[in-house]
Amino acid sequence: MVLIGGYNQNAHEFPLHHYQEAAHDFLADRLYVRGQLGAGLFLDPGLGKTRITASVIDTLFNLGELNRV
Repeated sequence: MVLIGGYNQNAHEFPLHHYQEAAHDFLADRLYVRGQLGAGLFLDPGLGKTRITASVIDTLFNLGELNRV
């Protein structure tokens, strides 16, 4: 599955990189599957932490786990 990570035009033209998909899966697994209360994402500057976080938020919204952020 190719993760898009947002709704604007640039998000559709540039899907997440493989390492971003791995980080997304890590966060989604920890927060949704395992039911943990938090998770840390320690990446160097410029590697897309904000985009990864937005993708996880979108995923959790689509799963009905979030009402607002």
